[in-house]
Amino acid sequence: MPFKIYTYEDPYKLDKADFWSEISALPHFCSARTLVNGLKDVLGDSIKGLICPLDELVQHEEVYMQWTDNISLRVQQYSAFSSAFKQLLEKRRISKPFHMALEQNQNHFLEAIRLFIELDISASAIDGSKGNTEQKLFVHMLKKAQESSLFRFPQTPSREKLKEIVVSLAKKEVEECTGTPQEVKRCERAVGATKELPFDSIVVHGVHQFTPVQLRLLLAMEKMGITIIFLFNYQKKYSKIYSSWNDIYGCFEVPIHHDTVVREYTPPTMQNPSNALACALGEICEDRNTVVVACSESGISCTRVFSLWSSRILPSTRTLFLTTLMLPFSAIPNRVASWKEAMMCGVMRLFCGIWMSRYILQIAMYIRC
Repeated sequence: MPFKIYTYEDPYKLDKADFWSEISALPHFCSARTLVNGLKDVLGDSIKGLICPLDELVQHEEVYMQWTDNISLRVQQYSAFSSAFKQLLEKRRISKPFHMALEQNQNHFLEAIRLFIELDISASAIDGSKGNTEQKLFVHMLKKAQESSLFRFPQTPSREKLKEIVVSLAKKEVEECTGTPQEVKRCERAVGATKELPFDSIVVHGVHQFTPVQLRLLLAMEKMGITIIFLFNYQKKYSKIYSSWNDIYGCFEVPIHHDTVVREYTPPTMQNPSNALACALGEICEDRNTVVVACSESGISCTRVFSLWSSRILPSTRTLFLTTLMLPFSAIPNRVASWKEAMMCGVMRLFCGIWMSRYILQIAMYIRC
């Protein structure tokens, strides 16, 4: 099975999950360094293999770094577009005001072209005949770019080469480790485990928004026969908060396995304000009227009944937010037809942050301890 999806309730008890023995020694790629550090602190020696950010692999110098982190290449691509636009102006295929507009927005134009190349969307797959001037120019420039070596996306390394890169990342973790002697030894053991294990599976942990290049690498690895195990925190108690995770990972069309050992996250007895606010947000989104806010620092436990939230503010705000969040997927009848469509849907999700900011601001106005 090329893809597997595992979820857990309590991040502090991840090593108790029913699937932990399967993944504890596998190369473990996280969404960010913050998550890596948190897992190291909480799980310690329970982690047997490499653990590092996913982008350390994706943007490795022998993987896609020459595309993702190459200022010289981007300057050359930008210059190529400048020259092409100037030629179009000289041939009177575009007007002077249009050329000025292109110059003002050339960075955005370049980013859009690079996005389509990263998603491996061919210009021949787009019918630009009925498009407006801007859209026709975009398809024309995309075709030109895909014919140029300047815009050629790097070839994914072989399976054997990828294992060498993963082992080098494990060694890098040892070199850069600034933790306790125990953590240094754990990193050293991870190098040995990564070398010894066959490169058959990896874990991708906590990624909510896949970038095109991340997805491209994972799909390439899947085609090599490597099992990709996706792992993320999921609390059934707050199913509406976590609904977007189901939508995103539903695109892989494999069943989601929820841990059967630790079935619910139990908050600490002395709940800190941050945790209390998170719980309050969850309760509100689940339409549960009563929210208990525990202020551990002051030793005060306050109960607030958010009837106003439920009857007036919440329905309009939450519905608007959730509608914005779900819009990209509601337009597709049964499932996302392809990962290219899924990535374009993911781009639309970026707009959700605007509504979330307003949402949290309104909550802050009503929570008083």
